[in-house]
Amino acid sequence: MSSEEDIGSFLEQRVWPELDAVASGLLEELKPQRNGNSYKLACPSCGKRRAYYYPTKAIKCNRIDSCGYASSIWSYLLEHQNLSRKEVVQTVCRAVGIDPPDSTSPK
Repeated sequence: MSSEEDIGSFLEQRVWPELDAVASGLLEELKPQRNGNSYKLACPSCGKRRAYYYPTKAIKCNRIDSCGYASSIWSYLLEHQNLSRKEVVQTVCRAVGIDPPDSTSPK
């Protein structure tokens, strides 16, 4: 990663387009089931089986009487898996088979 490329750009360009969070096991606790080009999940917020995840996209509770939960994989891992930002970067990089950027910065 060049000094001009920040972690957000790195993730946006190299990780998010390649990440299937279900295939890599990151959403296992939500009991994903294939549903066409998406996965049906238990909603991380309300627990009801009405959330969807489209690979490389967000998780969204989107049925009638939805709780309104919508989250990126980044936020889900921070909030529901209790990973630190550094751990999220390491986890998603490992999931797509690339090394995380080498940084001495705590960010």
